[in-house]
Amino acid sequence: MQAHSENHDVKLDTLSEPNAHLIEENVALPEDIFNSYWSYLLYEVFHYKRLTFLFLAIGILVFLIIFSHNLACVLVSVLLLIACFIIGLQIATSGGFFEPISHQDFILELLVEVIARKPAGKGWRTIAYNMNQYLFNERLWNTPYYFYSGRVCHDFFRTAVKRVQKVKDPILNPHALKAMKAEEEAQREYYKRQFPDADLP
Repeated sequence: MQAHSENHDVKLDTLSEPNAHLIEENVALPEDIFNSYWSYLLYEVFHYKRLTFLFLAIGILVFLIIFSHNLACVLVSVLLLIACFIIGLQIATSGGFFEPISHQDFILELLVEVIARKPAGKGWRTIAYNMNQYLFNERLWNTPYYFYSGRVCHDFFRTAVKRVQKVKDPILNPHALKAMKAEEEAQREYYKRQFPDADLP
């Protein structure tokens, strides 16, 4: 695992800078920092506060099972270990670890970022980085690594827009509509630049 990016405390605000594309390409996201997705996921699990106590309990129980010479103690430890695994799975699946963050301020921040930056291609790396910092600074996530990559952030954005459209929210709905249009326009322009001879619509 590499060290944190040096500019991890500064939100990337490069909309008017001529070298903005260079900064976007140099943003460090978890896909760049961790050796694999599994090492990233393991890091996230171990930093999930609700599971920290459970890991400690599992460690103690494994120690008791290995070093205890009392059969009753071993059996009780095994049963408790199984219970800990079941509780851990329950917390991980229904306690929010695998559920997308739906905090209204975060969704609004994401929509405004997309409206302001009109990301396409590698531009989503900057959005992912800024959102990771926002979630961490606002204590909505335990690490500054919520989005593994720009692609994951882009997929999250599309899902979030669909979810927002189903709910009548006077603040989120207009922003979601504008963000969706900005994203579509950015994608269209991006592919026109990538394939200038293709006569794309």
